[in-house]
Amino acid sequence: DGEPKGPLAIGSMETTAAVRLPSLLADFHRRFPAVRLSLRTSTTAELVAGVLNGTLDGAFVAGPVEHAELNATVAFREELVLVTARRWQSLTALRAGTPESGPTALVFRTGCTYRQRLEQIFSEFGWPSSARFELGTLDGMIGCVAADMGVTLLPRAVVGRNDSVSIHTLSPAQSRVETLFITRRTAHQYSALQVFASCLSNNGEVIAA
Repeated sequence: DGEPKGPLAIGSMETTAAVRLPSLLADFHRRFPAVRLSLRTSTTAELVAGVLNGTLDGAFVAGPVEHAELNATVAFREELVLVTARRWQSLTALRAGTPESGPTALVFRTGCTYRQRLEQIFSEFGWPSSARFELGTLDGMIGCVAADMGVTLLPRAVVGRNDSVSIHTLSPAQSRVETLFITRRTAHQYSALQVFASCLSNNGEVIAA
């Protein structure tokens, strides 16, 4: 009957999975119940590797990603913000009230694009050798920031309504990032992957996010 079916393995960054994907995945599951959809969260570097080696059919990753074997489509446009404990009401106060080496950077593991961006921002602030503390979950990250253990970088959509932390706007060059949906160019574009990509590109809310 041509109805899409079978397994579909999708990867995503933790932040995208938490904020952007629930409604999209729920809608896809309602429309195509015969597709056995699975979601794996990881860093951009590991997700790219998963798509390239075929363990993932597609993945949501932080751009830019340029690879001859990958197709990439813009899925979301995010604004990154610096996230601190509530007592830091401005970046000026943060910079004046922390050691010369800078605050601790709370980061996901190596391979996370947001981590790389935060390290770049810290260097621009004069904190190239600040301490790093790795966490594995978004909830853990926000909890440690709220407890004033350190500072992190997250999409505004993740923390914009969180009263336990302060958020600080950055320059456009520091804050803008695109979330891409990537697939292998040489992969067989079977029906489940085709309809998933179509749902993404046809969802006006997603493109405008």
